[in-house]
Amino acid sequence: MPDEIGEIRQRLERVEGRMDTLENRVDAKTSLRAKMDRDVETLTSWFDAQGRLLRALATTQSEHGHRLRKLAVGQDEMNVELQRIDVEQERATAMLGVAQKGVQTIIGLLGGAN
Repeated sequence: MPDEIGEIRQRLERVEGRMDTLENRVDAKTSLRAKMDRDVETLTSWFDAQGRLLRALATTQSEHGHRLRKLAVGQDEMNVELQRIDVEQERATAMLGVAQKGVQTIIGLLGGAN
């Protein structure tokens, strides 16, 4: 009987040792899972922030595209107006040349009348 009790105690010690080992493994795995959860949470936050940045960038690009189109239309309108002004200036210059010739003719006529 004393041998049986000793064997039982030895078995119990081995079982308790195995239990401690299993508890340590469970604790380690629990710690690793907690770290994984934190990592996933961090990545989720990061991806959410990236998504918000991409949406803001898309909005900004859309607004800038709209503004650039308006500027291009305005520039085209200004170019048409500048061409019209150039034509008017050329016409005015031509008329001034004709007027100067007329004045010279009148001066010549007046000078010949003396």
